[in-house]
This record gives sequence, C-alpha cells and structure tokens, in this order.
Amino acid sequence: MSIADLLPGESIEDLQYKGLRIISRAGVFTYGTDAVLLADFANIKKSGRVFDLGAGGGILSLLISKRSDAICVDAIEIDAEQVDRMQRSIRLNGLEKRIRVSQGDLREIARHAAAAAYDVVICNPPYHEKCADNQRDAAARTESGCTYQDVARAAAYLLRYRAKFISMCPVKRVFSMSFAMQSVGIEVKRVRCVRSYESKRPYLCMLEGRLKAAPGAVMEEPLTIYARHGVFTAAARAAYHTDTSEET
Repeated sequence: MSIADLLPGESIEDLQYKGLRIISRAGVFTYGTDAVLLADFANIKKSGRVFDLGAGGGILSLLISKRSDAICVDAIEIDAEQVDRMQRSIRLNGLEKRIRVSQGDLREIARHAAAAAYDVVICNPPYHEKCADNQRDAAARTESGCTYQDVARAAAYLLRYRAKFISMCPVKRVFSMSFAMQSVGIEVKRVRCVRSYESKRPYLCMLEGRLKAAPGAVMEEPLTIYARHGVFTAAARAAYHTDTSEET
C-alpha cells in the first residue's frame, strides 16, 4: 500500500510494535492508551481463536495477532468506514490470513459467527451511558449503540466452555460491567485497575471473566501509567513493549 491508496484525511501510523501500522483518519477516534493496555492485559500467548467485538479501526485485533503466529482473530464493527479502514490496515500488515472483519451489529452476533467457537472474546466497549447530543463519535463512546449487557450477551454466545472474556470500563461503572457479565454466566476472575499516577485514584478497570467458571476473583496490583509527567513506569513500558523511556 502506498500513500496514493489513502483516502483524504487519512494517514498511516507506526504502532511501534513488531512493525505494525494502522490507518487512521483525522477527526475520527482510532484508539487510545486503554486499547494498548487491554491488549496486554489479555495475555494471549498461544494458539487460539479470538473474537474482537466492536473492533473500530482494528487496534486490538492487530496487536493481539502479533502475540503469536498461531492466533487468528475474527472481528465485527458496525461502522462501514471503520471496517474499510480496518480491512486496509490488515492488508497493509499482510495479515489477511489471520484477521477477518465483518460489518455488522454485535447485538445480532449469531448472524455473523458460530456459537461456542472462540477461546477469547475481547471488547473495549463504550464507556458512558450517554453524552451531549453534539459529541463526536457518540455511538463509539456511549451506550447509544450497544450496552454492557449487549456486549456480555454476545461474548457468552461466542465463547467456548470456560473460555475468556476480556474487557474494561471506567471504575465508576465496574459493577455495571460485572453484573452484565455474571447475568450471562461469565464469572469475573481477574481485575486490574489503571491510574495515571501513583498518587491518583484509578480511573479504568480491566476485567477477565470466564464462561461457566466457579466464583472467585483476583485483584491485581493497579497499573500506574506515569512515573512523572511524560515518563512511563516500567509496568506501562511493558504493556507498550518498549523501553524507549526510563523510569527514575
């Protein structure tokens, strides 16, 4: 792919991880720190089938696919423009045989994927119940497009017995997410909160659940992103798979 293949307003971003690149468009939300942290939290190292719910521009699918050559990712995204960019990013990285994306609504997941066929389902869902009417990307950021219950229901349909569901949400909504998971038989097994600095309260919560598992969750040490302004902690550098910054 060359610059001539990009649409107006698009650019190619180097993800600084195993040569991965992603196509983004100015003014359209592509991904943030949370997606990188969630891909690392998922801890997918071996062969397996992964499903990315609400894939957006494809950041999670791309990052996860590079954890092992034996990982295959299927994805669904409702926005046709995002699907097109994701498909071109897949071709840009030569991953056509390992990542597939379909345009569709995750609330109708049975129309797009087989039941009980996946080892891991991952989703970075909308964070807010509602927002101002004029906020950009409202469908991607709020539950106007789908709710936590919708996400959990789709995950339960896709997962094999005792397979993993990986997701995240604002700390203030963690009980809403955990309730949605448990209501469809996904038991919360691992929790890790994220904070910007050690002195700050956590603002995000990452969760791992397992379908039809026994109760009992492990609370992991919070992940602190910055040691000081502009300097990642060792834990954040590990999540980003980089040592370009030094913690002091």
